[in-house]
Amino acid sequence: MRYDVSIDRVRWFLVLIMIYCHMLQFFGNPDKYPSINTLIDVVNVIVFPTFVFCFGCTSALAYLRKPFRQAAPRLARTTLLIYAAFVLSGIGYHVAREGTPLNAKMVTQVILLQDIPGWSEFLAGFAVIALVVLVLFKPLQWLSTRLAPTLIVSAVTLAMCFFPYHVVKSPQLGLFIGTLAFACFPAVQYGAYLLLGIYWQTNRRHGWVLAGIGLAATLAGVVDVVLNGLPQRFPPSIFWVLLTGFAPVALSFVTAKVPAQLPLVLRHIDLWARNVGRRSLFFLLASNLTIFTIAGIQAAPMVTRNAGPLWRLPIASPAGALVWEVFLIAAISIVASLAGRNTHPTAD
Repeated sequence: MRYDVSIDRVRWFLVLIMIYCHMLQFFGNPDKYPSINTLIDVVNVIVFPTFVFCFGCTSALAYLRKPFRQAAPRLARTTLLIYAAFVLSGIGYHVAREGTPLNAKMVTQVILLQDIPGWSEFLAGFAVIALVVLVLFKPLQWLSTRLAPTLIVSAVTLAMCFFPYHVVKSPQLGLFIGTLAFACFPAVQYGAYLLLGIYWQTNRRHGWVLAGIGLAATLAGVVDVVLNGLPQRFPPSIFWVLLTGFAPVALSFVTAKVPAQLPLVLRHIDLWARNVGRRSLFFLLASNLTIFTIAGIQAAPMVTRNAGPLWRLPIASPAGALVWEVFLIAAISIVASLAGRNTHPTAD
């Protein structure tokens, strides 16, 4: 089975909108630019479940098609890398953004998952999901070719959105099943996207079934938004999780339709995009640390009277945040290239 480059294209898109969302959250002025709140909500609805769906696709290709003994070392390494990224991001948030002195107690609490710092809970949730794939390798392997059991187990994970979150006091347990104690992305409730990503990648002939289910889920979520407003995100309500529904399948379908033969300029852009998608963890961590540092020292770019047209856009505006994001991603891309992290996508 060849590596599916459409996964990297989807992850590239997710990296772009997630960094853009962080720029708006840290530097945007929603009082002056009310559209910022809507943009943030839309990104928040899409990003995490679609990333989980992509991880399901990657797991089906890179791990689950192999014997456990062969796949386990690489999967364990992936899990540890995501966990390490969380630790660095969490410590970076406390030190760079909050100005907390670096001390053993703070570092230990982050390492032991007793403290889940802001804007790093995404990485903590993802590390737990990777661990779930490692621990439940055999059951997931069995589910990967069976539609009905996959849908039944997915329904069970979604039903956990009705779990009484207030009884969960342990931060480590909260990462698995949710809690009111801190913001988190519980692995169980978002597990449906992992399962559907695995099945989607393994059995494309039934893709229309998943597309129909995803569309129905999104429509149910939209109806709830119209009637009751935006559903609860932390911990996730059932309609928050359902709202993403159709996005992963739609993005996967669209990016898979990119022609193999592209004009030279578009070919280079596509290659760059796939590189970013393949190194999404590096780009998310690097952008987090950069944004934390700029916000912490209050060094956000200022508008100057004599600046060119692009530089006159305030970073507090949606357009200005987008322009500055381009510069941030360009800088990270250069660093990635110098560090040898910008290699061509290849099959796992």
